[in-house]
Amino acid sequence: MTGARARSPDAKRARRQSILTTAEQILRSGGFDAFTMNSLATTTGLAKGTLYLYFGSREELVLALYIHLNDDWVDRFLLAEKAHLPPDYAALCTRFYQSFAADALLVDLAGRAASGLEPYVATPAKVTAKRAYARAARRISGMFYQNFEEAFAQAPSLSIDYAVMEKASRLAAMPYEGAWSDLGSWDAVWQEFGPDAEGNVTQGAATAIDCEGTLLRSEAPG
Repeated sequence: MTGARARSPDAKRARRQSILTTAEQILRSGGFDAFTMNSLATTTGLAKGTLYLYFGSREELVLALYIHLNDDWVDRFLLAEKAHLPPDYAALCTRFYQSFAADALLVDLAGRAASGLEPYVATPAKVTAKRAYARAARRISGMFYQNFEEAFAQAPSLSIDYAVMEKASRLAAMPYEGAWSDLGSWDAVWQEFGPDAEGNVTQGAATAIDCEGTLLRSEAPG
Protein backbone atom coordinates (compact mmCIF):
# COMPACT_ATOMS: atom_id res chain seq x y z
CA MET A 1 0.00 0.00 0.00
CA THR A 2 1.38 3.42 -0.93
CA GLY A 3 0.93 6.71 0.85
CA ALA A 4 -0.41 8.51 -2.25
CA ARG A 5 -3.67 10.25 -1.53
CA ALA A 6 -6.81 8.42 -2.62
CA ARG A 7 -8.96 10.98 -4.40
CA SER A 8 -11.69 9.21 -6.36
CA PRO A 9 -14.54 7.28 -4.69
CA ASP A 10 -13.21 4.03 -6.15
CA ALA A 11 -9.71 4.75 -4.85
CA LYS A 12 -11.08 5.55 -1.41
CA ARG A 13 -13.10 2.32 -1.32
CA ALA A 14 -10.04 0.37 -2.42
CA ARG A 15 -7.90 2.00 0.26
CA ARG A 16 -10.48 1.34 2.96
CA GLN A 17 -10.62 -2.32 1.96
CA SER A 18 -6.82 -2.51 1.88
CA ILE A 19 -6.67 -1.10 5.42
CA LEU A 20 -9.17 -3.73 6.59
CA THR A 21 -7.22 -6.51 4.88
CA THR A 22 -3.99 -5.44 6.57
CA ALA A 23 -5.76 -5.11 9.93
CA GLU A 24 -7.09 -8.65 9.51
CA GLN A 25 -3.57 -9.96 8.89
CA ILE A 26 -2.25 -8.23 12.02
CA LEU A 27 -5.14 -9.47 14.16
CA ARG A 28 -4.75 -13.03 12.94
CA SER A 29 -1.05 -13.05 13.71
CA GLY A 30 -0.95 -11.06 16.96
CA GLY A 31 -4.44 -11.02 18.42
CA PHE A 32 -6.80 -8.23 19.44
CA ASP A 33 -4.95 -6.99 22.51
CA ALA A 34 -1.73 -6.41 20.55
CA PHE A 35 -3.47 -4.59 17.70
CA THR A 36 -2.87 -0.82 17.62
CA MET A 37 -3.31 1.96 15.11
CA ASN A 38 0.45 2.51 15.34
CA SER A 39 1.19 -1.03 14.21
CA LEU A 40 -1.37 -0.71 11.44
CA ALA A 41 0.12 2.58 10.24
CA THR A 42 3.60 1.03 10.18
CA THR A 43 2.46 -2.03 8.26
CA THR A 44 0.37 -0.10 5.72
CA GLY A 45 2.91 2.68 5.27
CA LEU A 46 0.18 5.23 5.95
CA ALA A 47 0.13 8.02 8.50
CA LYS A 48 -2.13 7.50 11.52
CA GLY A 49 -4.04 10.58 10.45
CA THR A 50 -4.86 8.89 7.15
CA LEU A 51 -6.22 5.85 8.96
CA TYR A 52 -8.49 8.09 11.01
CA LEU A 53 -9.94 9.55 7.82
CA TYR A 54 -11.46 6.13 7.20
CA PHE A 55 -12.13 4.92 10.74
CA GLY A 56 -12.79 7.12 13.74
CA SER A 57 -11.09 4.81 16.22
CA ARG A 58 -9.40 1.44 16.66
CA GLU A 59 -12.71 0.00 17.83
CA GLU A 60 -14.57 1.35 14.80
CA LEU A 61 -12.02 -0.23 12.48
CA VAL A 62 -12.22 -3.62 14.20
CA LEU A 63 -16.03 -3.45 14.22
CA ALA A 64 -15.99 -2.76 10.47
CA LEU A 65 -13.67 -5.73 10.01
CA TYR A 66 -16.02 -7.95 12.02
CA ILE A 67 -18.93 -6.93 9.78
CA HIS A 68 -16.82 -7.71 6.72
CA LEU A 69 -15.75 -11.12 8.03
CA ASN A 70 -19.29 -12.00 9.09
CA ASP A 71 -20.75 -11.04 5.71
CA ASP A 72 -18.09 -13.12 3.96
CA TRP A 73 -18.85 -16.08 6.21
CA VAL A 74 -22.58 -15.82 5.48
CA ASP A 75 -21.82 -15.76 1.74
CA ARG A 76 -19.66 -18.88 1.99
CA PHE A 77 -22.06 -20.76 4.22
CA LEU A 78 -25.13 -20.10 2.07
CA LEU A 79 -23.23 -21.06 -1.07
CA ALA A 80 -21.97 -24.30 0.49
CA GLU A 81 -25.46 -25.23 1.69
CA LYS A 82 -26.75 -25.36 -1.88
CA ALA A 83 -24.86 -28.62 -2.28
CA HIS A 84 -26.68 -30.28 0.64
CA LEU A 85 -30.00 -31.49 -0.72
CA PRO A 86 -32.39 -32.70 0.45
CA PRO A 87 -31.92 -30.63 3.62
CA ASP A 88 -31.48 -32.33 6.97
CA TYR A 89 -32.17 -30.07 9.93
CA ALA A 90 -29.83 -31.66 12.47
CA ALA A 91 -26.98 -31.87 9.97
CA LEU A 92 -27.57 -28.27 8.91
CA CYS A 93 -27.33 -27.05 12.49
CA THR A 94 -24.07 -28.96 12.93
CA ARG A 95 -22.62 -27.48 9.74
CA PHE A 96 -23.78 -24.01 10.82
CA TYR A 97 -21.88 -24.25 14.09
CA GLN A 98 -18.79 -25.85 12.58
CA SER A 99 -18.63 -23.33 9.76
CA PHE A 100 -18.77 -20.33 12.10
CA ALA A 101 -16.43 -21.83 14.72
CA ALA A 102 -13.79 -22.62 12.08
CA ASP A 103 -12.66 -18.98 11.98
CA ALA A 104 -11.12 -18.13 15.36
CA LEU A 105 -10.89 -14.42 14.58
CA LEU A 106 -14.55 -14.22 13.57
CA VAL A 107 -15.56 -15.97 16.80
CA ASP A 108 -13.33 -13.66 18.86
CA LEU A 109 -14.68 -10.47 17.31
CA ALA A 110 -18.27 -11.70 17.57
CA GLY A 111 -17.74 -12.04 21.31
CA ARG A 112 -16.34 -8.53 21.56
CA ALA A 113 -18.74 -6.65 19.29
CA ALA A 114 -21.61 -5.79 21.64
CA SER A 115 -19.68 -4.89 24.79
CA GLY A 116 -16.08 -4.36 23.67
CA LEU A 117 -16.51 -2.45 20.42
CA GLU A 118 -19.94 -0.90 19.94
CA PRO A 119 -19.92 1.20 23.16
CA TYR A 120 -16.76 2.94 21.95
CA VAL A 121 -17.80 3.96 18.45
CA ALA A 122 -19.86 6.88 17.17
CA THR A 123 -23.57 6.39 16.59
CA PRO A 124 -23.35 6.16 12.76
CA ALA A 125 -20.86 3.27 13.03
CA LYS A 126 -23.08 1.56 15.59
CA VAL A 127 -26.12 1.96 13.34
CA THR A 128 -24.17 0.51 10.41
CA ALA A 129 -23.23 -2.48 12.55
CA LYS A 130 -26.80 -3.09 13.73
CA ARG A 131 -28.06 -2.97 10.15
CA ALA A 132 -25.35 -5.41 9.06
CA TYR A 133 -26.31 -7.83 11.86
CA ALA A 134 -29.96 -7.62 10.83
CA ARG A 135 -29.09 -8.20 7.17
CA ALA A 136 -27.01 -11.27 7.98
CA ALA A 137 -29.71 -12.64 10.31
CA ARG A 138 -32.37 -12.22 7.62
CA ARG A 139 -30.25 -14.10 5.09
CA ILE A 140 -29.50 -16.99 7.45
CA SER A 141 -33.03 -17.25 8.81
CA GLY A 142 -34.43 -17.03 5.27
CA MET A 143 -32.34 -20.02 4.25
CA PHE A 144 -33.55 -22.03 7.26
CA TYR A 145 -37.14 -21.06 6.54
CA GLN A 146 -36.98 -21.92 2.85
CA ASN A 147 -35.47 -25.33 3.58
CA PHE A 148 -37.82 -26.22 6.41
CA GLU A 149 -40.97 -24.19 5.74
CA GLU A 150 -43.23 -27.25 5.90
CA ALA A 151 -41.69 -28.52 9.14
CA PHE A 152 -41.95 -25.09 10.74
CA ALA A 153 -45.59 -24.80 9.67
CA GLN A 154 -46.39 -28.07 11.42
CA ALA A 155 -44.56 -27.16 14.62
CA PRO A 156 -46.77 -26.17 17.59
CA SER A 157 -46.88 -22.49 18.51
CA LEU A 158 -44.88 -22.64 21.75
CA SER A 159 -42.35 -20.29 23.28
CA ILE A 160 -38.73 -21.42 23.13
CA ASP A 161 -38.61 -21.37 26.94
CA TYR A 162 -41.37 -23.95 27.23
CA ALA A 163 -40.69 -25.98 24.08
CA VAL A 164 -36.91 -26.24 24.38
CA MET A 165 -35.25 -24.72 27.42
CA GLU A 166 -37.37 -26.39 30.10
CA LYS A 167 -36.88 -29.81 28.50
CA ALA A 168 -33.19 -29.63 27.60
CA SER A 169 -30.72 -31.49 29.79
CA ARG A 170 -27.46 -30.21 28.27
CA LEU A 171 -27.53 -26.48 28.90
CA ALA A 172 -24.97 -24.05 30.25
CA ALA A 173 -25.36 -20.47 31.43
CA MET A 174 -22.73 -17.78 31.19
CA PRO A 175 -22.79 -14.36 32.85
CA TYR A 176 -23.07 -11.34 30.58
CA GLU A 177 -22.01 -7.97 31.92
CA GLY A 178 -22.41 -5.82 28.83
CA ALA A 179 -25.24 -3.50 27.87
CA TRP A 180 -28.25 -5.10 26.21
CA SER A 181 -31.44 -3.99 24.55
CA ASP A 182 -33.63 -6.07 22.26
CA LEU A 183 -35.10 -2.84 20.81
CA GLY A 184 -38.56 -4.14 21.59
CA SER A 185 -40.25 -0.76 21.45
CA TRP A 186 -39.84 2.64 19.81
CA ASP A 187 -38.87 4.05 23.21
CA ALA A 188 -35.97 1.58 23.26
CA VAL A 189 -34.92 2.64 19.75
CA TRP A 190 -35.06 6.30 20.80
CA GLN A 191 -32.87 5.58 23.82
CA GLU A 192 -30.39 3.39 21.90
CA PHE A 193 -29.62 6.02 19.29
CA GLY A 194 -28.94 8.81 21.76
CA PRO A 195 -31.35 11.76 21.93
CA ASP A 196 -29.93 15.27 21.59
CA ALA A 197 -30.31 18.11 24.08
CA GLU A 198 -33.98 18.52 23.12
CA GLY A 199 -34.60 14.79 23.45
CA ASN A 200 -34.88 14.26 19.69
CA VAL A 201 -33.41 11.46 17.61
CA THR A 202 -33.17 11.85 13.83
CA GLN A 203 -32.33 9.09 11.37
CA GLY A 204 -31.86 9.52 7.65
CA ALA A 205 -33.20 12.61 5.89
CA ALA A 206 -35.23 13.82 8.88
CA THR A 207 -35.19 17.27 10.50
CA ALA A 208 -36.55 18.16 13.94
CA ILE A 209 -38.54 21.41 13.85
CA ASP A 210 -40.16 22.82 17.00
CA CYS A 211 -40.38 19.43 18.72
CA GLU A 212 -38.82 17.61 21.64
CA GLY A 213 -38.65 14.05 22.93
CA THR A 214 -39.29 12.73 19.42
CA LEU A 215 -37.92 9.96 17.21
CA LEU A 216 -37.84 11.07 13.56
CA ARG A 217 -36.87 8.49 10.97
CA SER A 218 -36.79 8.65 7.18
CA GLU A 219 -35.78 5.95 4.72
CA ALA A 220 -36.22 8.22 1.70
CA PRO A 221 -33.14 9.80 0.07
CA GLY A 222 -32.32 13.33 1.17
